[in-house]
Amino acid sequence: VQALEADDLAVLDTAQLRAIATAAIGGLSSAQVASLSTLQVSNLTNAQVSALSATQVKAVEEADLAAMTSTQLQSISSAAVGQLSTAQVAALTTDQIDKLTTAQVKVLTTAQMKALSAEQTAKLTTAQINSLSDVQVAALDAADLADLSVAQVQAFSAKAVAAMTTAQVAALTTAQASGLTTAQVRALTTAQVAALTTTQAEKLGTAQLAAMTSAQVQALEADDLAVLDTAQL
Repeated sequence: VQALEADDLAVLDTAQLRAIATAAIGGLSSAQVASLSTLQVSNLTNAQVSALSATQVKAVEEADLAAMTSTQLQSISSAAVGQLSTAQVAALTTDQIDKLTTAQVKVLTTAQMKALSAEQTAKLTTAQINSLSDVQVAALDAADLADLSVAQVQAFSAKAVAAMTTAQVAALTTAQASGLTTAQVRALTTAQVAALTTTQAEKLGTAQLAAMTSAQVQALEADDLAVLDTAQL
């Protein structure tokens, strides 16, 4: 199989391609993998996809990767997912993003996280979001965070919330800010609390304010305190 020219591989039909042993698939060169058509890639068996090395997966063209089924995508090893180019990550469809396993999501690099579009980020499941590390969350585009649902924001671990940049915190919508769990609120750093806008502060619930430490309350800006009503105070 390794001796086959790109032109030879190109004429193989689905039955012929699927007949190739997984060990042989794993022996294909990057050039051979890149020569496969979109149809051929989409017809690889899950076992064949699983046999692809990180180097081989990186050779798969963006359009071919976007044509993979959810089970094919889940068959890609975590090591290979962590080696995807930012262009490949950006090429994943919104229907594919939420099919990534949590093990695959956990290995995404900061560069890959930054490559995610707002539409892709909005498709992340709560389980996927909960699996993100603090470093990964801090790499998310602040504007993309604003497109998340309240349930998605609540799925961030307290540690991940504490790692958010002040720009990310300030970008949260009022619905998202008022939807933060008390555990997430307690995890906010004083710098993050100071970054809250008056609009966000005005929508904080009594349970959220009660969960704040004295240091956090002291970090609130004067304008933020001024918009709190009697119940909030």
